[in-house]
Amino acid sequence: MKKERGLKQLNTLFDRYRTRLVAPERVVLDEVVRVVDELLGITLTPTQLRYSPATRTVHITNGMVRAEVLPHQERILSHLKNRLGSRSAPTRIV
Repeated sequence: MKKERGLKQLNTLFDRYRTRLVAPERVVLDEVVRVVDELLGITLTPTQLRYSPATRTVHITNGMVRAEVLPHQERILSHLKNRLGSRSAPTRIV
C-alpha cells in the first residue's frame, strides 16, 4: 500500500459529505429569515414560516408578508441557493 506524502487539501476531505448531506429544516428556516431581512428589510420569525423538505417549499403563514415577499421570490431563492447549496435550498415560496 502506497502512502501519499504531503498535505491534503481540506476542502477535498469533505466533498463526499457536501454532495450527500442536506441542511436541517431549522437551518433552512433561519436562512430564509436572514435573507428576507437583508434583501427586503422585513423581519420574520421562524414561527411565521413552515418548510416542507419533501417538496422543498417554504410556506409563509402571514398573508400580508407573503404579498410583500412573493414578487421577490426568484431573488430570494437564488440567495438561498448560494448559501445553502442546490440540494438544501428551497425551490418555491408559497
